[in-house]
Amino acid sequence: CDDGVLCVNERLGYDSSTHVAFTASEAEGRKTKGKGKHLKSAVTLFKLLRAYDDHALVMCMPVSGRTHQIRIHLREAGFPIVNDKMYGGRMPKEGFT
Repeated sequence: CDDGVLCVNERLGYDSSTHVAFTASEAEGRKTKGKGKHLKSAVTLFKLLRAYDDHALVMCMPVSGRTHQIRIHLREAGFPIVNDKMYGGRMPKEGFT
């Protein structure tokens, strides 16, 4: 992508018993039936709207509609959602408004 847009294209799976999405690389270690068999293409576009000291405001545009797609794509890109307990985000120390 260009014009300051980050494109994330990663195949995702979803474990309906735990309600957790996972990437293709994470599928290898999972004990779900068919492992990589149910992975589907997932594309999300991200644009930085405003950067702060320890967080940012980002516009997220899912091209495909996979469960938890935006959350897992942001985590994989190294930018987890604040306070997202399922996919690894954390609250900033102080001053978050």
